[in-house]
Amino acid sequence: GGGPATPKISEGHYRMEAIFLEIDTDEGVTGYGESICEEPTAVIAYGRLMAEAFVGRSPGELERTYVDIFNRFARMIATAERPAFIVGSDVYWDGAWDELDAAARAFGVPCFFNGMGRGVLPADHELAFLRTRGLLKQRADVVVVLGTPLDFRLGFGGSFGEDTKLIVINGSPPAKRTEREIAVELIGGIARTLAGMREAAGEPSGTIADGRAAWLMKLRDVETEKRAAEEAANAPAEEEAPVEAEAPSSSEQA
Repeated sequence: GGGPATPKISEGHYRMEAIFLEIDTDEGVTGYGESICEEPTAVIAYGRLMAEAFVGRSPGELERTYVDIFNRFARMIATAERPAFIVGSDVYWDGAWDELDAAARAFGVPCFFNGMGRGVLPADHELAFLRTRGLLKQRADVVVVLGTPLDFRLGFGGSFGEDTKLIVINGSPPAKRTEREIAVELIGGIARTLAGMREAAGEPSGTIADGRAAWLMKLRDVETEKRAAEEAANAPAEEEAPVEAEAPSSSEQA
């Protein structure tokens, strides 16, 4: 016939997993909400972060509260002397290379790369570092993890120093949580977050700028030294000139 096909609906039981968060206030008000994250430990972490931000204000001020969380993240970047960006694949997928370049230049922050994050900045970019991850893990005071999970490549967060503050920015909540404490976690567009960070934080000045310049100089010195060692190790061995036989002297001929 010429009519549309009738859809068939199968009968049965369907299981739909969801996580709901219960929030109690000191005033005796209880609220419930469904989480967009599927990992229970992540829900707890977000709940604690938001709980700290909501102290002394109405839960209805959601947008203002999120702005305050964002500003706290921006202040951490602005006051760090040895910051670093870890750039992952989601920076590429979000098309955030221009925003990354602008933020890194504005703050003078060195960039290290994971996965498809490699190539987001040119290899010869003044703030792209490929050989100094060990120094980063030992010395950085604030690390911004952009678009990559805290997985085995980053020691599940344990690769960094105990005093290093971690800021995580991703387009979606992580599938798994780590035991490492995260100072600030922002979920949203990476390009928009980086652009907003530039406006909120401002460029470093005074002793912060001096400390950041010394940090970059140290990284560049180590990067240059390691690159030279690699080039020397990979250079083709020089061919020795063949030894020419000497003609016998007249006395030897006699």
